Amino acid sequence: MTDQETNSIILCPDKLLNYPQNTLSKLQDQDTIAINFHSQGCFHTTVSKILIIKQGDKYLARLYDVNWGYVPKKKRTKMVNRGDSLVKSVTMTIQNIQDFNRFENEINFVNDGGCTTTNWYDIKGKYLNIKATDGSCSWSGFYYLRKSFFGDKE
Repeated sequence: MTDQETNSIILCPDKLLNYPQNTLSKLQDQDTIAINFHSQGCFHTTVSKILIIKQGDKYLARLYDVNWGYVPKKKRTKMVNRGDSLVKSVTMTIQNIQDFNRFENEINFVNDGGCTTTNWYDIKGKYLNIKATDGSCSWSGFYYLRKSFFGDKE
């Protein structure tokens, strides 16, 4: 028996080994999943939404900019939604579906802290309801989906 200290190693994988969750496969015709996203950092505030709709055997993805503003309320300032503006709509490809599956599984492992930018996720659907906060600056799940679905990065 040796008298040595134990070294601890923490790994941050780029991908998970598998993606067991697959909410899209559970959706029925006209079911939706809304991914509400709010990002705030030193020099930015972004509020966006992706809406996924099952239509027949296809999935549509719609990107919205959320128009927001500050309103004084009971000696406090509250952020309120002033409506959504449709930016782009696409029919999802097999790759988009795989990318959503990756996003859905990885969001369970985000952590809060360590960065000046914080991203909040509020995901709502019949089979998926998640609230998550990512303050790591190492996982850009919403931007990953946005680029995959709509071909842009921000």
